[in-house]
Amino acid sequence: MEQIYRVSFFKSLTDSYGRSVDACQGTVEVRAPSEARAIELARQRFAELKDVGIWSMRADYEKVELLASRKRISNRAYQKQACGSLDGALAEAFPVCAWRQHSA
Repeated sequence: MEQIYRVSFFKSLTDSYGRSVDACQGTVEVRAPSEARAIELARQRFAELKDVGIWSMRADYEKVELLASRKRISNRAYQKQACGSLDGALAEAFPVCAWRQHSA
């Protein structure tokens, strides 16, 4: 039975204060029979969306979430749920995902 997975891709960066942060580079929803296959499909799709040959040119790692509902939520709702939201000019510059700081 195929499930619906959401795969989020992140890049690990260092901010101007020397703290490690994760930047969400994008998300892909895929239907797959297993988590391993979902990752494989999402990596291919992410690379296509970012116009690169290999997904790891734009992200360092991914996080996989099995969606409890088969209902596809809107991109706007996902942004607030998974990546947080930004205010003002930052929201316009980074409409998909917010910066996330590693907990120390």
